[in-house]
Amino acid sequence: MPRLFKEFSVATQETCEADWNGIPKGAGFFCAFCGTAFQPGDEYRAVYTNDMPGASGNPLCCRKCWDVAGGAEGLRPEWRARWEEFRTRFKWWDMRLQARE
Repeated sequence: MPRLFKEFSVATQETCEADWNGIPKGAGFFCAFCGTAFQPGDEYRAVYTNDMPGASGNPLCCRKCWDVAGGAEGLRPEWRARWEEFRTRFKWWDMRLQARE
């Protein structure tokens, strides 16, 4: 499994300005759970969801959401149970689709 799923990375100016989720110029680089746009120095990681039906992609997560929810074991069930709410509330999937149009 790639490093992105195993540990936190620290955002740099370059990562904040990169294309994420098919969205240019860093607009797709945010926590899928609280919606915070990552800034240089912020810690982030991905939550593996490819094995969860309907949860396409692997949402990025900030340190605060990760720690409050209890890491992957806390986030994954919450993500699964509230997929439609997360999808709308945090615009993670919807932003991706709109950016490609």
